[in-house]
Parts: sequence; structure tokens; C-alpha cells
Amino acid sequence: MWTSEIGQSHDGHILKVRIFANGERAPFDRVLRDWQSDKDFVAFFTAMLAGAPFEAFLWETPPLNKESADHPFECVLIDSPELAAMPPDPLPFAPHFDETDLSAGVEVFPNLGGDRS
Repeated sequence: MWTSEIGQSHDGHILKVRIFANGERAPFDRVLRDWQSDKDFVAFFTAMLAGAPFEAFLWETPPLNKESADHPFECVLIDSPELAAMPPDPLPFAPHFDETDLSAGVEVFPNLGGDRS
């Protein structure tokens, strides 16, 4: 059902990704909806990201609003060796984790806008 088309820049540092559902370009609104509700799509998309040939990458999409939600989904993965070299810094998120149960590993907290979305 889901497939991707991945093109690479001439220098090999950027991948352009297009997503297809049943052979048709998937629009942003469908991709956004399926990230939330379709486990098969999430597994497909996660595997596609994990298969990127970069140790670390930046992930970017074009700007999106209500008027462009029906545009075909596309994103780029940009090789980022600098990001791969950065050590993790748990301190900014420490207040959100229960220090007595660090094994839980997952916490939910509001984004900067306060609306969790």
C-alpha cells in the first residue's frame, strides 16, 4: 500500500522523499492523519527513516497550512555529521521525568505552545 520514492542530491548529502499510497502521491493531510492512526504507516515511515544512509540527519518539509494540506507530501533528509557528533543533553528535559522511575522511558508533556500538538 505505502511506497516511497527517494532521490539523492549530486553530492549525496540530501535525500528527497515522496510518499505514495496505492500508487498515488499521498497528500500531507493523509500522512499527518496516518501518523496518528495507522500503525502500518508508522512502521513503514519509521523504517524508511531508519534506512537513510546517514548517521544523523535533519528532516525538513515545506511550510504547511490549511490551504496546502492537500499538496503531495514531500520531505528532505539532510546529512548532519555535526548532529551525530553532539552528545545527548538530558538536562533540559529532566524536570519532565520521574527520577524515581527512569525505566519508564516515556513521558508526555506540553509543547512550547502548551497544547501538546
